[in-house]
Amino acid sequence: MKAYSRDLRIRALDALDVGTPRPEVIRLFGVSTATLTRWRRRQRETGSLAESPRPGPPGPKRAGLKAGLLPHLEAHPDATLEELCQWWETTEGVRVSHATMSRVITRHFGWTRKKSPSEPGNATRRSAPPGASRPEGSILDGLSGSTRLAATSG
Repeated sequence: MKAYSRDLRIRALDALDVGTPRPEVIRLFGVSTATLTRWRRRQRETGSLAESPRPGPPGPKRAGLKAGLLPHLEAHPDATLEELCQWWETTEGVRVSHATMSRVITRHFGWTRKKSPSEPGNATRRSAPPGASRPEGSILDGLSGSTRLAATSG
């Protein structure tokens, strides 16, 4: 299920309230008819547009991460996901995926995992500006940038 911000939910329903046609609201906000209907029902029944809590207990890996990860993150803010996963496995004896680690960091703590300005850039970055010619003998010589099929005579 796609997550929508509370602000988007409010704006979409407000647009319906002021008379904007439903198809226009669907196009403008990128939501489906079923989503609008669900939001309207939730607003009517609960008086709120807040997300419904997910049923069941939290996953055991994420519950432990939420409890023990923040002090380590604060002490090592530039640690990579791989380093954090290895640290957690060493500390708690439980292996977590990069995806699980990333979810806890972004959704629970609100941190983003951007590189710090002091880190070197990506090694695959272009060495020349776009449109510059390639060095003689490049493996890309003779290739066009087009993804269209070539016309065939026949």
